[in-house]
Amino acid sequence: MLNQYTRITNYYDLLMMSGYYDYHNIAKEAYSIIGNNCHILELGTGTGLLAEKYI
Repeated sequence: MLNQYTRITNYYDLLMMSGYYDYHNIAKEAYSIIGNNCHILELGTGTGLLAEKYI
């Protein structure tokens, strides 16, 4: 099962970054709600595109 998922990760990222989601603005909105001096734990499936923007 792991190999089946890892084979599609590049295509998944291309699809998710095609312009439908604005991860930078989503992360900015999260910080505006919870503040800048916080820690965020994101749990879910995917390749971490949004989690990268929290750094």
